[in-house]
Amino acid sequence: MKLSAFVAAAAVIGSSFLIPVPAEARNGWIRVGENIDNETLYMKVDRRNGAFRNVSLNFGGGIYQREINCNSWYRRYPGESWEPIMPQSIFETAAIKACR
Repeated sequence: MKLSAFVAAAAVIGSSFLIPVPAEARNGWIRVGENIDNETLYMKVDRRNGAFRNVSLNFGGGIYQREINCNSWYRRYPGESWEPIMPQSIFETAAIKACR
């Protein structure tokens, strides 16, 4: 087998192990999931600054701003006090996506 054929075969085998990543909307909004009221939650990362993320959340007929600390796993309204991100909550899913 020639070297080029071997490289091509290795590339085909290697590409089969790639993990597909969900596509992000062209306008920056990504679907996070649904809350307990069956409202679909969308999120857009507005700014990244080290471990901090400023995000916009769109659900329930409004857009809400939040700050996330990816190191301490806390969130807050801008200018308010920090509160923990609760495990298995819709906001934890949003934080996981924002902190990637």
